[in-house]
Amino acid sequence: YERSTALWQRAAYLHRRLEHLVASAPTGSLDPRALGAATELLWAFRARSRTTQRRLAAGESLGAETSIDKVLVASAEQAVFDLVLEGLGPVVALGDDPASAQWRSEFMYSRAATIYGGSAEIQRNIIARRILHLGEDR
Repeated sequence: YERSTALWQRAAYLHRRLEHLVASAPTGSLDPRALGAATELLWAFRARSRTTQRRLAAGESLGAETSIDKVLVASAEQAVFDLVLEGLGPVVALGDDPASAQWRSEFMYSRAATIYGGSAEIQRNIIARRILHLGEDR
């Protein structure tokens, strides 16, 4: 259940931070392809997670498919904060104001996104075995 409401909230926060980044970054400092990829990951998570939210609201049991939600939101989080480093690198690295400190802290936290709540490797293993039926671990 942690992968339902908590991840939904995290994705909404990431959407806001991405919007703030686009508004704050110097013109031309963000790679449009990387920006598109981060946006795509956030919307893919939202679309996939919507099913999880509806099932939860209907009182259904959640299963291995929530691992997909976890992989998507963790990938999106790292993509967003990779863009932060790209677009606001000097601010993130050297700024001593509260906004810089927040960007820096969030960037560092994003590195753990593929670890907390079950590593991305474990989540992909769950997806492969329990959803795609690709066999057991070796």
